[in-house]
Amino acid sequence: MTELIPLYRHIEDYFFKGISLKTLDLRGQAHAYMTGAPHINFIYITKKPTALENILAQGASFFDQTNLSFEVIIPQDFCTPPTMTLLNKMRYTQTDQAVAMMLNIKDFDDEHGSHFHEEITVKVQDEHLDAWVSPLIDAFGCPVETGPIYKAAHERALKKRVHLYHFTLFQQERPVASITLSLWGELARLDDVGTLPAFQGKGYATLLIQHVLSKAKQRGARYCFLESSASGLRLYKKVGFTPLFNNNVYAKNT
Repeated sequence: MTELIPLYRHIEDYFFKGISLKTLDLRGQAHAYMTGAPHINFIYITKKPTALENILAQGASFFDQTNLSFEVIIPQDFCTPPTMTLLNKMRYTQTDQAVAMMLNIKDFDDEHGSHFHEEITVKVQDEHLDAWVSPLIDAFGCPVETGPIYKAAHERALKKRVHLYHFTLFQQERPVASITLSLWGELARLDDVGTLPAFQGKGYATLLIQHVLSKAKQRGARYCFLESSASGLRLYKKVGFTPLFNNNVYAKNT
């Protein structure tokens, strides 16, 4: 499936450029994305770097403009002993792991996305992002002030006419789960998949993902991609996603 990695990178870049205040291409081997929201600023290493120290130094300088913290995401295959030595030297510590995943949408049964309990509705919230963002703050344990900043990032993308669609699942009119769908030609991507903690484990995220995949299929998407945390793997595999490659996540010690 390595031939799908360039497609993954295309839709990844499309989403993050859409929501970013600023972006920086780092020698064609990495991208820095400044969303302005705490904990949602990244340097993605996209190709095997030939000058990683310079790339990270340029990236750090980019974020230092606004005193923002950021994370560095590096494919696990690139994390060789010399790379690990350099990261330690530059005071980067691994904080997490993530998995890039894909789904061939033609294999997805879109009948899954059409049946809900009578108390559940799913609505597109592009014009009502307050309802869309509210489950995400609690789902990811973000500070309250993150909500308006991240909402503004998505409003910015919509104003730029980036093809983002914001879905929220309501139970008796209460927003309990949200998701973002990016569409670019035959490519789709899922982001911001979150459920209020009190409603987790009840299948709401699965229903919402299936609904959104059904919409993507109807719009002609061929492949759907996402980046999963370790805790989300079981959910996405259940829906039909398969791993594409692994990422290591690093943050700089302060």
